[in-house]
Amino acid sequence: MPSDPSPAQRAASRANGARAHGPTSAAGRARCAEAATRHGLGGSFRLLPEEDATAYERLRAAWIRRLAPRDAAEEALVDALVAAYWRGRRLAALEERVLSALLRDGEAPGLPSLATLARYRARLERDRRAALAELEALRASELLREATGRGGQQTASPPGAGAAPSQGAPPLSARLARAQPGALRLLEDAVERELARLARPSGGRARWLFSCAPGALGVPGPG
Repeated sequence: MPSDPSPAQRAASRANGARAHGPTSAAGRARCAEAATRHGLGGSFRLLPEEDATAYERLRAAWIRRLAPRDAAEEALVDALVAAYWRGRRLAALEERVLSALLRDGEAPGLPSLATLARYRARLERDRRAALAELEALRASELLREATGRGGQQTASPPGAGAAPSQGAPPLSARLARAQPGALRLLEDAVERELARLARPSGGRARWLFSCAPGALGVPGPG
């Protein structure tokens, strides 16, 4: 088992760390910023000077209409998804430039290699999938809270409870009908776990929980 570092080793580590804070001059920071936004495939997202802001806003508005985020958390995930798709467009244009240069001159000076572009493509695909998966997980957890009556005011009541239906949010069946297939799978798994956690649920409660599954509501299951 390694021993604790000696005082000399700790001092050397502190000295090395003090020198590892990146460029300190204005010119050095400007060079780093220029390198980070040269192709715009990494780092924090922002539009490049030559890009069409109107086209970006049209793309974002289309995804907002399609996914209909209900709060700031869901909207942030939609923005992450839009950024990944926009960067995918950048990547396609950059790949075309690299291939044209290679075919014409046999080299592409000042441009990323094809291997680097392939790594960026894989990263963007992971970013898209992660944003969609997290959005579906948020919606599935909300649907589960409604189905189990843990979300404050219930939007659906067990049979025989006599409670009036909520006049606010749409019925749970309508919410499930609009849900993404991935969210439906997450909801089904969560309901199964909830039923397994309950030791001996009453018959009415169990039937009500099962009625919240997509198949029982006439919502087509995923696949």
